[in-house]
Amino acid sequence: MSNLEDNKKSKYCLLKKNNVTYHGFFVLLAFEVDNLDDAAAMLDMKGIKHEDLRVDEYTSKRFLFFQDPDGLLIEFYEY
Repeated sequence: MSNLEDNKKSKYCLLKKNNVTYHGFFVLLAFEVDNLDDAAAMLDMKGIKHEDLRVDEYTSKRFLFFQDPDGLLIEFYEY
């Protein structure tokens, strides 16, 4: 997962991942967690693949993404 960009010609966002741009409406569930390391460890124990922990360039908060069984994006965001 990478940057979300405003699409000036339409009313939806572009999602870029691995140099591929996906067009469409972007929806994800985001959950606030107290400790992202613990949340990532819980996903690991359950065998749920997730992206590496990253830092939000605007807030300096850490986050990670993973997918539910249907492929929908879920985010854990550390506050």
